[in-house]
Amino acid sequence: MPENLAGNVTDAIQSLQTSTLPPSLGKLGCGPIILDFHHLANGRSEIFISLNGEAYRLRLTRNNKLILTK
Repeated sequence: MPENLAGNVTDAIQSLQTSTLPPSLGKLGCGPIILDFHHLANGRSEIFISLNGEAYRLRLTRNNKLILTK
């Protein structure tokens, strides 16, 4: 993951952790957590997600579709 994007991902995660979720989404074990891409990406068209040291790119297309690539 590019160095300058690591901070943006961390900032987005911290923002989500401090945001207020509806009570049904804030409890563990109550189904999936739903995140809005626009909120997560903070106005950008792509974000990078890290899993087990691997970086994945989640991109919003011009057709309003999401594409996840490794």
